[in-house]
Amino acid sequence: MTMTTCSLDTLMFGLRMAVMAADEAVRDRRESLLRGDESKTLQVEIPETPANDAPLTPVVLSLRSFRDPRSPRVTSLSVEFDVRFRQRRVRGESRPALFLDMDKPRFPWFSRRPAHRLRITYRAADDWMPVLELDGRTLDLPPLGGTPA
Repeated sequence: MTMTTCSLDTLMFGLRMAVMAADEAVRDRRESLLRGDESKTLQVEIPETPANDAPLTPVVLSLRSFRDPRSPRVTSLSVEFDVRFRQRRVRGESRPALFLDMDKPRFPWFSRRPAHRLRITYRAADDWMPVLELDGRTLDLPPLGGTPA
């Protein structure tokens, strides 16, 4: 099975957009649930005394009172995988782009490129800016632009 090839910038941009969209979807779903709860009620009848034939008193409870008032949010996303790096010239670009190769080598004993452990982490507290770790060491990144490379 062949994996998709993409540049590191494209992968990081796609992951960032995906986690931001997931967070927005969670907030939108929560707001729509809260807006729709106004008319939803639960009607129960509670006996006035412990006797079996006690008269029942109807009580109406708003379902909104059972909802957690806190708003759920996506707070982080972390993706970790084994990868080999390749540089490839891209038509129209002056510098080569860094591409990720996640396929297992066809002949592992013959491969000269070692596999590395890459972790990409996004946190809401950091405004969804990525943190890259390669083999456990954090990498310094240049500022990200608004579009993938």
